[in-house]
Formats: sequence, C-alpha cells, structure tokens
Amino acid sequence: MNTYGKIWKSMFEGSLYGKGAVVQALMAYSIACADKNDLLELNSSLLANTIGCDKKEVDAAIEFLTSPDENSRSKEEGGRRLIHRDGFTYFVVNRKFYSSATSDDDYRRNCRIRQRRRRYRLWCEENGEKFSEEKFQFKDRDSFPQDWKK
Repeated sequence: MNTYGKIWKSMFEGSLYGKGAVVQALMAYSIACADKNDLLELNSSLLANTIGCDKKEVDAAIEFLTSPDENSRSKEEGGRRLIHRDGFTYFVVNRKFYSSATSDDDYRRNCRIRQRRRRYRLWCEENGEKFSEEKFQFKDRDSFPQDWKK
C-alpha cells in the first residue's frame, strides 16, 4: 500500500466540484492508498471513522465514485473513478495519471536537465569530443570545461 499520492488542484475543480467533502476525501484517500496495481480496499465502517463521518455518507460517496460521470474529464470507464472488483476491493481508474503527472517544479527541473544535455552535446560536437551520457551525469558542474555551459 502506498503512503502518499499526488493530489492535483484540478481534482477539486472538475466534475467532483461541489460533490461534498466525503467524496473529495474518499477520492484523495483512494489515490494515496492504492497499491502498484491501482487496487485498494474500502471498508466503509473503517473509512467513516477515518474520515469522521457516518457510514452512510461513505457508502454514498463510494456509490458516486463508482457511477458513470458524463462530465468527467476522463472518459475512461465512462468517467467512473473507482471500479468495484469484489468484496472491499476497488480499482482506482486514474491513479497512474495522478501519480505520474509532473508538478511545475518537476517540469522546470526536467527542462533544465534537457537543456544542459543539449548544450553539452553541442559543445562535444564543436570540440570534436564524443558525447557520453555517462560523462553527462556528473555530480560537480564545475568539473567540466567552462566553455561548454554557454
């Protein structure tokens, strides 16, 4: 079981907007607790105590999240967020999307690395050296000639 999950602002502004705190909490719980196969167990009695609400509210939230939603941004599985497998087991439809999506900081960091790699590749071409991914993965930026960082 995971111990965290990426929660994006868009989750609260899409078709879940205005559906209630229990639905929002249950969706966040599902993203955070699903395993590597996107499966988790939802026991409404346990979740009612965890979230701080009635069991009926959790049951209603599970019913909502397993129902089709024509307004959902994701059309996968008819807009359902959860798919009931058996017993307490549910499949989280978009967990991989939430966990693999990159934050703005991650995106900027990846762009910086990509640009550094490009500059180093160009420097190698201009100076007759062979580009080496191994050499590129340096720890100390100052260990390479200063002129490649143009």
